Amino acid sequence: MRSTLCRFTPVAVLALLGTAGLAACSSGDSAAGGGGGDAGDTVSVSTEVYPFTWLVTEIGGDRVEANQLMPANAEVHSFELSPRQVEQLGQADLAVVTAAVSPAVDAAIEQSPPGAVVDVADIISLRYADAHEHDEEAEEDDGHDHEEFDTHTWLALPELPKVATAIGEALAEINPDGADTYQANAAAVSERLTELDTAYRDGLATCDSRVFLITHPSFGYVADAYDLEQIGVTGLNEDTEPSPARVAEVSKLAEAEGASVVFFPATSNPKIADVLAAELGLEVNHLDELTAAEPGTDLIALAEENLTTLRGALGCS
Repeated sequence: MRSTLCRFTPVAVLALLGTAGLAACSSGDSAAGGGGGDAGDTVSVSTEVYPFTWLVTEIGGDRVEANQLMPANAEVHSFELSPRQVEQLGQADLAVVTAAVSPAVDAAIEQSPPGAVVDVADIISLRYADAHEHDEEAEEDDGHDHEEFDTHTWLALPELPKVATAIGEALAEINPDGADTYQANAAAVSERLTELDTAYRDGLATCDSRVFLITHPSFGYVADAYDLEQIGVTGLNEDTEPSPARVAEVSKLAEAEGASVVFFPATSNPKIADVLAAELGLEVNHLDELTAAEPGTDLIALAEENLTTLRGALGCS
């Protein structure tokens, strides 16, 4: 089941650094949990992946110290935390995560809770895996659990302004002296993200095809938002190899849809894409999941590059 976390929501930002809130978040141990930043101090924030790091640094500026848990170029669902990272997470004033993305992060939050958590899965409208996105070897589960919902929440581009607002509210609650700065920066970031959403809507409105082929189906939020369809070769679990039957099925779908390109996310093994490309005469290209960026990279610029790539593959005008 999804971990039970103390969370901020976009409607009500919870004050978790006081005695009652901290006790609720730390499973009864008043000595455990986040750093408890006093007003005027730098707010320490642990972020799970680069899109959340970018949001925190854009909104918090020099009032925050962001420590990203996922190393650059690692695989988002399988990276591990060092003991030092677990310690930093437990001492953080705030963590920004999506529950169920990383088992290591979920376990660390349960073991050593930060002062407060913004869980993006509580903010956006979650999408659940389509039938062909379920992993063939996955066991039956008892309902919509973290194995089923699409955890790539940072690719829900139209809803990222809500995430920016929630982060700004959380920082303002922790550090009231900076509230005006956080709220102004969150509004500025939200405006840029809204412009990005508009660019995607306009840029993908008229295309020769609305179907794209991708090894790991991580762009479901993008597909749903802009009336596209992704055909994933593997399931949402990137560690699961597709069966020969699935590869054959995808090959038929690609031929029927007239696909000219097979995509693979930048952190994925391109072997599957290379095999399909050789069989069907497809071009191999990559879409950036936005998680492997180097510090300081502009997230919106990366997303714009994805838009350019999609427009070229789909024949958009």
